Amino acid sequence: RRAVTRARAAAPPRAMSEGAMSQVTVKVTIVELRHLVGLAGPGAAFSACAATHVRGDAVETPAMPLSLEPGVHKFEHTQSFTFDHTPLLINELIAQPLALRVSQVEAKSGDMTLLATGELLLDELLRGTRMETLVPLVAVLAPPAPVEGEEPALSPMLLVVIELSAPLVDADELDPDDGGLRVLELRLDGLRSLPARWLVEAGQATDA
Repeated sequence: RRAVTRARAAAPPRAMSEGAMSQVTVKVTIVELRHLVGLAGPGAAFSACAATHVRGDAVETPAMPLSLEPGVHKFEHTQSFTFDHTPLLINELIAQPLALRVSQVEAKSGDMTLLATGELLLDELLRGTRMETLVPLVAVLAPPAPVEGEEPALSPMLLVVIELSAPLVDADELDPDDGGLRVLELRLDGLRSLPARWLVEAGQATDA
């Protein structure tokens, strides 16, 4: 039986290929929240908290009320994490987007109600050590019906800055055509003379 399988793998960072275990620090700054409507409806003040995770480590801002600028919560909250610089780190940062959540915080009880979510892709960090972007948010609650004659509500956004202490990959490891990682592609055209233990009858369980 013939089968064709493709595998794509990122080349390891130069530091890893030379046997030196280096580290990289990832700094996440959640700057501000814009245009998100709270539980009490448009125009009502509320305290907001934004959060995400970087490889399982939580980043969570303190609860902040609306600033003097209408519709804006100023966080300016920064957290840093240091990781071993490995191919696994590159895969987890680039292949998996940061999941962002914004909640309303009740002043007396501290209870939190999820208001909106968003995702931030970090592939821009393959070509630099800093990215600053406005992340579109999707409101969990249905937006209020627009009032005739009023301007439509602005889309909620979260301003986020990601910074690295060192590049994830060397410039010569990037594809000059699209800026992505160079990859090794393997093509499996067939299997012959397989070991007997690899041959499994239909419906037979394996212990692989």
